[in-house]
Amino acid sequence: MKVTLNVILESLKDYRLESRVDESLETSFRQARLLVENEQDPDPEFLYIGMLSEAMSAAKRAGGVIFLGIHDKNMSEHEREHFQPAIVTIREDITPMDLFSEVQKSILTIQEWHDAMQEAVINQKSIQEILALSEPIIGNFITINDSAFSLLAYTKGIPTDDEVSIHMVEKGYHSPETVRKFKRVKRFDRWFNSGEEFVISTDRHFSNYVTVTRVFIHDETTFSQVVMHCNFRELSPGLIDMFKELTNFLGYHIERDLANRRNSIYSSIIADLMTGKISDPVIVTERAKSVGITPSSEMAVMLLAENLGENVVFSDRIAHDISQQFQYIKPVNYNQRLLLLLNHPNIRYYMNKQGIGERLNKFLEENNIYCGVSDTVNDLLDLPDAYLQAEFALDNRAHISHFEKGQASVQHSGNIIFFSDHYAELLLNYDKRADRIWRSSKYGRMLERLCKNDLEKNTNNLTILYSFLINERRATETAAATYMHRNNVLYRISRIEEMLDIRLDDPATRINLLITFLLFDQSAFAAAIPAPAQTAAEDESRDETA
Repeated sequence: MKVTLNVILESLKDYRLESRVDESLETSFRQARLLVENEQDPDPEFLYIGMLSEAMSAAKRAGGVIFLGIHDKNMSEHEREHFQPAIVTIREDITPMDLFSEVQKSILTIQEWHDAMQEAVINQKSIQEILALSEPIIGNFITINDSAFSLLAYTKGIPTDDEVSIHMVEKGYHSPETVRKFKRVKRFDRWFNSGEEFVISTDRHFSNYVTVTRVFIHDETTFSQVVMHCNFRELSPGLIDMFKELTNFLGYHIERDLANRRNSIYSSIIADLMTGKISDPVIVTERAKSVGITPSSEMAVMLLAENLGENVVFSDRIAHDISQQFQYIKPVNYNQRLLLLLNHPNIRYYMNKQGIGERLNKFLEENNIYCGVSDTVNDLLDLPDAYLQAEFALDNRAHISHFEKGQASVQHSGNIIFFSDHYAELLLNYDKRADRIWRSSKYGRMLERLCKNDLEKNTNNLTILYSFLINERRATETAAATYMHRNNVLYRISRIEEMLDIRLDDPATRINLLITFLLFDQSAFAAAIPAPAQTAAEDESRDETA
């Protein structure tokens, strides 16, 4: 392994140096060598050390060779122009032997470090273990994070007083404020579009010190970063060369373990969402994008269990087969269950029009597996509720009535149990989770949305819908109960159907809404429902407002 001249000169930084070496020459060396009198055929792979006068004499005979010359004579302007591209002048009172020993020690230290990192990679040591090897060599605080801004490793033996770094070490990820600041100062653009191998930041937006960042871009959504904070050693060409050597090994290790790390990151994001560890929308969005989740698309949680027996720990084969056969379904192990996250712009189209539902059901039947499916949600922060829905459907599958199987209003899909298809039955089989589950269901969200809309616009759509349902969709009776004209009732109902994307001629929808109304009546929202209008004129006025 060769060591660069920059690194060697870094070890001699306390000396007075004059260096104008031609960068087109070979500036990496396997060893140092003492310059002997009348040196024959000097090898460019060695750094030669001697007195300046000896170095000048040797440089006349050998082109392309670099020398360290201890000052023992003054050079003329002509000599400077001729020799300085090949000679680094050392203006110190030191013998060639002592200088040689110091330089050779520096080279051996870097070579031993290189060999230790190489051995660590071969023996599949962790990123943290590789990074720890750099602490006595580089001496600055270094962090490694993924595109979810989660901390992968840091130099535990190097302290830092930088607030951003302290937060990352304590929490394991960048704060929402830091991520927002990344966007505000367009740091992402510089990382990805500058074309620089190393991004050097001196603006101190995110650190009290100069930072050097190397970004490894894996694909359109995922990357890894290694960031060096120059909190003990100042930035220099030699320090950058050592940082490059370190990141070359780290980059190889990161790429090699990317698939496993992606699965780990994916599982980590799901676990953090389920437990409420992350709740800031900015952090949620960035972490989701880092593993290929599209936050703007629809999502549904699917839970698997073996037939009607106890939950089982699914083999890697099941998870592998699902990920291979179904592009938009991602398997994750969570809470000792195999959780599937379906992420697609239009889940209904994906499941029905493309035949994915039939294919998935066939796969589940072949493997003797049941699957509980939640309502569709549009916010990753709603995944905990979706998980409860899927779990509720799966856990109560034995209680689902079988006489409905021939009814057109209920969609049965073999081993797939949709929470929305059995909403009423599942709630009747009440347990302590039911209150949260009905609130988070699509029917609970419908009534909540109507209630909030009524409060904002001073309308009474919630009352109209309830009256329409209990009067079995008879517009005349509904009009009498709500002090409205029959035509206004029909108009309002059509607006409600459009707003909620439902059809009230579907029996299952009506049953589920009525049950939700009964539960809703006991909730805090019920007290806020506007009272029925007293006159048709007042109702028409509200219609104009709506």
